[in-house]
Amino acid sequence: MAEDPNETARRAFGEGPATPPPPLAPPMPAAAPAPTARDERTLAAWGTRAAAFVLDSLFLFGVGFVLSLAVVAAVGTDDVRQVESIIYPVGIPLALLYAPLLMARRGKANGQTFGKQMMDIRVVRANGEAVTFWNGFLRQVIGQQLLIAVTLYAYAIVDYLWPLRDARNQALHDKIASTLVVRTKAGGLPQPASAAPPPSTRGVDETPIRDWLPPSGG
Repeated sequence: MAEDPNETARRAFGEGPATPPPPLAPPMPAAAPAPTARDERTLAAWGTRAAAFVLDSLFLFGVGFVLSLAVVAAVGTDDVRQVESIIYPVGIPLALLYAPLLMARRGKANGQTFGKQMMDIRVVRANGEAVTFWNGFLRQVIGQQLLIAVTLYAYAIVDYLWPLRDARNQALHDKIASTLVVRTKAGGLPQPASAAPPPSTRGVDETPIRDWLPPSGG
């Protein structure tokens, strides 16, 4: 029987070099932890803010109307000047302090008037701290009502329309007080922390206000 030529070659030249083992597969990278979703507070739209303003105005109008009826019933006269002389010293401070007093409340209602509560929005300070009475006073009385009175309502038009083109939807009185108006309920599912916001259709910065939580307390 003919000898296997491979066997003859092995006897003549010895065993050939061992076949190198196949390279080890690179270790699979550890799966990155899934990004934790965070509760995002997004900027309130202009229409939502306008609706809250209308609701607050209706509330104040209703209070003023009830107060007028109470004065007429108590004084027993319907003389306009006499009624106004009683209502104005009470009604004007009430209208001015309405928002600062309500926004200074602690807990979930901080930064909210009744109208803002109904529209699920709130005022927050840009540094993330709770709104105080003096923040609300600077925002509403000095940054809004006082300037409206001084400019004979010309400031009001610019102030109310300013958020339409502002990068952070701020009115002028927001800029004066360093405040933002945000939604209390995030729209849709929360986005991962690393997700970038979708491009703006208005050409302005609409980055969500992240990591803001209402202050603890009752």
